[in-house]
Amino acid sequence: AIHLNDSAYKTSSFRDRHANIGKGYIGVEPFKELLTSKEIAGLPLVLETPESTGYTHQDEMRYIRERVVGSSEPLL
Repeated sequence: AIHLNDSAYKTSSFRDRHANIGKGYIGVEPFKELLTSKEIAGLPLVLETPESTGYTHQDEMRYIRERVVGSSEPLL
């Protein structure tokens, strides 16, 4: 399984704080590469991003499908 989240802190900060996909220090491009990779096809994805008022995990999944992966189809 892959725990999917962006990072609220820079590399080597020794902090594990999650950010929404594309809103942290990892950015969108690495997620595009990862989520369209044949190597992870079929692996379960666990969304570990913050949920806030007005932005739910369903919104996050929609963002990932439409903006990161470029499809309205379910991920992998």
